Amino acid sequence: MTILPRQSESRLSRQRIGRANSPAFLKPILRLKGQIRFNGKKSYEDFKIRIISATVAEPKKREIKVTVPYRNGSIDLSDYDGNFYFDDTEVSYKMFVSDTEPVTLLRRIEKIKSWLCEAPQQNIYDNYSENYHFVGKCRTVETNLGEDDITATLEVTFDVAPYKVSDDFADPA
Repeated sequence: MTILPRQSESRLSRQRIGRANSPAFLKPILRLKGQIRFNGKKSYEDFKIRIISATVAEPKKREIKVTVPYRNGSIDLSDYDGNFYFDDTEVSYKMFVSDTEPVTLLRRIEKIKSWLCEAPQQNIYDNYSENYHFVGKCRTVETNLGEDDITATLEVTFDVAPYKVSDDFADPA
């Protein structure tokens, strides 16, 4: 007696992942439509990447301290001119990508990495910050392949300026 693999299992890995034929654990992820625009391309429209979450780190206030010879302690010049200054911060996006075959998924991930990592510092637009954008460049793209070899999550981290820029430059702040 020969035992054949069930057809539904063998076909699942070859079918295109979509709303109708996707496994139940993927359906909440497939509803996400957020995207970033960077380096002339959009993550969802050009690469079919879905954003799972976005994290913006709080910028740290820059401390400017000077030590003077023959004096105890230091002098804090952080607010010398009445203004405070901040260091650069980071923005991270957790993204989901899928494909029909493991080989094509790996090719897509390489294209995504070259799109993000080869770009110089420029504007980063996302659906989470209406009327504002970040200015920065990609620092890292970490890839975690799914157990099924046709899905992956990407953790993309950008080094950005400590403030958002207004899209219409009308914001007086």
